[in-house]
Order: sequence, then structure tokens, then C-alpha cells
Amino acid sequence: MPPLIFRGSDVILAWLKGRMSRVKKRNRGIATERMAFTVIAGLMAFSLPAATGAQEDLSVDKWESDGVLLENVPRNAASEGRKVRAHLPTTNTYRFFGYSLDGEDAYFNRNGDIYRYNGGVRGAELVLDRPWSLNGATVANVCGKEGFLTQRDSNGDEYNRIYLTIPQARDRIRLTEGKARRVSLTLSGDRSQLTYASSPQGSGKWHIMTKDLCSEEKPKSIAVFNDTMRIGDWSRDGAFILATTQNDESNELITIDAGTGERRILIQSPGSISNARFAADGKKVFFITGGLSDYSALYRLDLETGRMVDISSGLKRDVDAAVLSPDRTKLALLVNWEGLNRVIILDAVALRKLDTAPKRSPGVIGNAAFSPDNRRLIMTLTQPASPSRTAVYDLEKDRLRAWSGGFSNSREVELLPKLIRYPTFDMVDGKPREIPALLYMPPDLKPGAKVPVMINAHGGPASQHRPDFNRTVHYYVTEMGIAVVEPNIRGSSGYGHQFEALDNGMKREDSIRDIGALLDWIETQPRLDSNRVVIVGGSYGGYVSLASLTHYSDRLRGGIARVGISDFKTFLESTERNRVNNRRREYGDERDPEMAAFFARISPLANADKITAPLLIVQGANDPRVPAAQAAYIRDAVRANGGPVWYLLSTRDGHSLRSDEARYLSSGAQALFLKRYLLDE
Repeated sequence: MPPLIFRGSDVILAWLKGRMSRVKKRNRGIATERMAFTVIAGLMAFSLPAATGAQEDLSVDKWESDGVLLENVPRNAASEGRKVRAHLPTTNTYRFFGYSLDGEDAYFNRNGDIYRYNGGVRGAELVLDRPWSLNGATVANVCGKEGFLTQRDSNGDEYNRIYLTIPQARDRIRLTEGKARRVSLTLSGDRSQLTYASSPQGSGKWHIMTKDLCSEEKPKSIAVFNDTMRIGDWSRDGAFILATTQNDESNELITIDAGTGERRILIQSPGSISNARFAADGKKVFFITGGLSDYSALYRLDLETGRMVDISSGLKRDVDAAVLSPDRTKLALLVNWEGLNRVIILDAVALRKLDTAPKRSPGVIGNAAFSPDNRRLIMTLTQPASPSRTAVYDLEKDRLRAWSGGFSNSREVELLPKLIRYPTFDMVDGKPREIPALLYMPPDLKPGAKVPVMINAHGGPASQHRPDFNRTVHYYVTEMGIAVVEPNIRGSSGYGHQFEALDNGMKREDSIRDIGALLDWIETQPRLDSNRVVIVGGSYGGYVSLASLTHYSDRLRGGIARVGISDFKTFLESTERNRVNNRRREYGDERDPEMAAFFARISPLANADKITAPLLIVQGANDPRVPAAQAAYIRDAVRANGGPVWYLLSTRDGHSLRSDEARYLSSGAQALFLKRYLLDE
């Protein structure tokens, strides 16, 4: 298709009508109407009038490639992106997702298919391939036979449908109807009963749904909440469901009668509650919360006496997860130790430490599960110099073995980050507060050489940069010669909840001041070039990037904002309703006049005239979290003030880019932006 130069609404509408006509001719029916509507919605976001009222700049170079709309992005973006994404190719990893009903076989996903392995010399065996992807499957009991539950949304809209695939049938069974966000799929002990939390589109309500997988009846709602819900576990007898809620007052751990929907509040905590599981005797429950100490710690609650045992707060480290063995007699604690995970194995009945755990941290653990015999811990593992792999830890032999994954060729450049801490603006115990960060330096630097710097801001806000493998960062550092700094600014998780709360509400801009302090630190480093610095971030990190540009454009060569918030008030008014209460707790309530005035003062959109450094914006048109209008607003405002703006909108994606062409174009656009504005190429 030739480049598109939009010259007015009549041209836009004519082009849209033509596209709709062609789409309808290719595919008939309701699904086609939805696809055409998605394209139109994305393009309307692409062509929103300037938020400031300025006329559209006709000199902007606009073009399209396979559902991705671009402005001012060089035409070789896709080829550049293929180079980035081909860097250090990895082998197709078998990803563990569960054990067979009889406990004899481990099931894995690979390339959307299902494989099994029982420890024999033949390795993994393909057992199920279908035209649809079976990634992320869950093993279920369907009338005594194995089935596989999967979820799929439409073009990243996060309204996911639940499907059941039975090996004996060629078609999958759709278990759910309507558009809703469905989370926390949880099976009963025998894996025959399904429960999940469901929030229908636009409702803001959360339903607890149950489904007998051997019955043809549709899932039924047994309870409705105004609060965000997550399912934790089923009781061993299938009578009760353990769940957690978040509301304006507190977080609650509750039980729900699976028959009547009656709820009982077990505890209330000012901090979030997760990993709720029944103990072996069914009379106690384990859970993790950060509301009872400064760290996310593991507790056990006796349901009969109300007595609560603090298991791990003495570590003064966050517990990322607590994994129960199938018989619930052992617990594996995944403890966050400066971003790495250390594993602690406990007797889950006596609550004593067992001398069966890796003596060193194996890396960053994505998820873990005990084998049916309790002797091994199988995990998804990544390390700074190794991509995501499935690994098995033998508890008795103290041996960790990578079972699958790795690089597909021998050309590797080991890249290990250095953990640094830099001083920021406020004081703790009479000393400057220190912000932790990971620093990746290009290898083989020449004596006296100074290197350009990319600041990489994480999302969340309560996320954390961890020393795992990142192909794109590896490419920037080893191929482009850019130093990458990944700061865990205030508000990050992993350093206690007092630190995590330091950016809440009207303290929001303190996190941006941490970026200013990082720029100060860069100026003191002899190997870093403080005159060549860019900031990059996605989601909340996109806000950090935009806000930093409003404060420090004179110290930054440019910024990249992926799906970033540009205006808090309109963001909170338009984000999906099932998220808004949760986000108000973090950012503040835009309905409060004082908070609305604060948002009007600090939002990047209100300060767009201060963004003078070049800007690249990446957005998905179907994003339910940060709607595409947020990107269009800041694009138009910065451009109206004369600032150079590159813009990429994928009409087939949401909060993350999944389609291949969008990922190539986005990776290429970011690399080319860095080459032009940071490396002066």
C-alpha cells in the first residue's frame, strides 16, 4: 500500500469506507464486522485532532504496514527490528505447566503444542497439536479423562474467553460467553471443578464463577463483589473457595461457600494478599501479605482459633511466592534477594526449615511446582546470561539441571549487570536515601572512552528491575555500545512496603526526582557520557519517561514512551472499570478536587510545552489499561509545540505488542530512534 497522507476528514472517511468494504468482501459475518470496527477504532485514535486545537502538520510522514500505523518512523524500521529480534536466537523452550492426573507425566508447551515427559531416555513426546495455540494450558479432569483449559482474548483487549480442549476431539469447547476479564482459573483438588473471577466489560463488578467440567451446564455466578477479586484455592472437600479482595478500605482474605456463595472474612490487611492456600488439614490457610510488616511475608492462620503464625517477616525480604507440594507437607519459599530468588524449603506442618534447597540462588524464578513425589522442584528460570528455561532442582541430590532452552548457537557475549546504589534528594536516618539500580556496561571499552546511556524505567509502578536475561537490552549494550541503567526508583517492589509507598498519591513526582538524581549520578561517572542520555519506559514506565522529559529535556537527548499515561485524570476516567479502584489507590482519586488539581499540575500533557527533546510513542489501539487516546493526546500536544515526535500505533494489539509485524516495527523504530538521537548516526 502506498504511503497515506491524511489531508482532511473527508479523505480519512473515504479511506476507512474503502477498507471496510475490502474487509467485508474477504470475510463475511459478525466476526468481520468486529475486525473492521477494531481497525476503525485504531485509525480514529491515530487521527485524533490535536488536543491543543492546533491544525494537523501535513509534513508528517505517515505510512502503514500490516495493521501498524506510523508517523515519522523511518521506512526501514521492520528490517532494523528483525536484526534486533534475531540477536542471540534461543532454542524453542519446553515450558512446564502441570502434571498428568495420575502424576506419571509432566506436561509442557512448545510452539503452541503440548508435550509430555516421564523421565525416559526418549525425551519429550508430542501428544497434542491443534490449529489453535495451547500455550498456557491447565490440566483438568473431564469426566475422569484429561482435558486442557486455555484462554484467549481478541487483539490484546484482555477480555479473555476460556476454552476446553479434549484430546479425543478435534474441536475445542468454548466454556464462556460475552466479553469479560477472567482471572485466577483455579481447579479443585481432583481438578474436576473450575472457579475463576470474572468482570464483564464496563461493569466494574467481579463475579465468582464455578463450573463442573463434567457437566454441560454453563458456568454459574455464586457471588458478586464490587471489589477486585482473585481466587486462591479450593478446600480439600470442595466445599469452600479461598479468595482475596481489594477495596478502598483494606484487603481481605475470605472463604466463599461453593454451594451458597456465602462469604466469611478471615482477615483484613492494609497490604495486598496473595498465594492463599489451604493447609494439609484444611483447618489452616497460608497467605502472603505486606500489610502486617514492612515486607511481603508468609503467614499461617488457624481457622478455628484465629491464631496467626508469622513465618518469614524475620528475613526482612519480600517473599515472591510460596509453593505447596501436592500433599501440602512441604513449602518452597521464593525469596526476593536484590532481585534474585533464593529458595527456602519448609516442613509445612511443623513450620521448620529443611536442609533441602539450592545453596546458591539459581536466578530469577518465574514459577515453580513440586513433583508429585515431593522430591524435585520444577521451575521456569532465567539468569543474566541465560534466557528463560525450564529447570529441575533435585532436593535430595542438591542438583539443578536445565531441562530445556538456551541459545541456538555458540555466539554469546556474557553480560552481567552491576548492582549500584545512588543517592537521591531525601534523607533516611541522617543520610541520603539510596536508590538501587542495575548497570549494564558495553564489554571491551577502550581506555578513557565514555559511552552513551539509556535509562530504562520499569512499569507497575510496583514492579522491579531484576537481573534476568533481556535480549533487547543485550543488543543495545553489546551491538550498539550503549550503557543501560535500570533504576528501581521509589515505588518499586522488592525493598519493603515503606519504599513501595513513597510515590503514592501526591508523592508521585518524588519518583521523577529520583530520575533527576540518577542524571546527577551519571555526571559523576567517568565512563558514562552525561551529554548523551535517553530515557525509555513502558506502561507506568512510559509515564516516567514522559514526565522526565517535562523536567529534564535539557539533560536528555530524547525519550521513548510505550503505552504510557500522559494525563492521570482522563486515564482514570477511561481505563477499564474493573481496574479503576485499584489504580485510584495508587495514583489518587480524580474525583477529589484537590487531587484533580494536582493531576492537572503534574501530568505530562499539562506540561507538554516543556518537552523539547525528541519523543517516540508506541501504542496498541485496543489497550484496555492505558487507552490509545493517552498516546494521541501527548503526540498532538508535543507536536503542536514544535517538538519532533515519532509515533507507532498497532491496530491489532493492546497493552503489549503480540503481532509479529508490530513487534518488528516497534523494535526497529526504537533502535533507529536511539541511533539518530543518542548515537548521532
